Amino acid sequence: MADEPLLNEDEDNELSVVVIRVGARWFGVPAELIREILVKGPITRVPFTPTYMLGLCMVHGRVVPVFTLGEHLGVAPGGPTATRLPRLVVLQTATAEIAVSCEEASGVFTVARPELCENKGSVEAGRTQWGELEITMIDVVRLVQLVLAHTGGNA
Repeated sequence: MADEPLLNEDEDNELSVVVIRVGARWFGVPAELIREILVKGPITRVPFTPTYMLGLCMVHGRVVPVFTLGEHLGVAPGGPTATRLPRLVVLQTATAEIAVSCEEASGVFTVARPELCENKGSVEAGRTQWGELEITMIDVVRLVQLVLAHTGGNA
């Protein structure tokens, strides 16, 4: 997997995504960048790290840094009460692996490819419809670069 922009204008008009809920908002993550989705388990806090880094967890023998998305996506805690246990979504790019915490994660869906977002510095890549909901697409490569740059990790 090469670290390429999330949305390539030359590709077809559909995108396979996993839809996740953070707070009261729904987001789309390109399915090909998700390694796995787990029930949130024990996370070991790391001293002197930013507040959005929850800590480290073991995933099948690998140590994976865990982050909350709220600060990078402008989402306040809260939202509807989850009917399931919180999830960890393990994301993998060509250069790094991280996990993000979310309240819910749905299956793989095909959605219309969103219009590109020109929000420099943001991890939002555009918006599209998922049924009756508008979802915001996450630029996973940009997210990994941002969170690891501020925690001393390599991206």
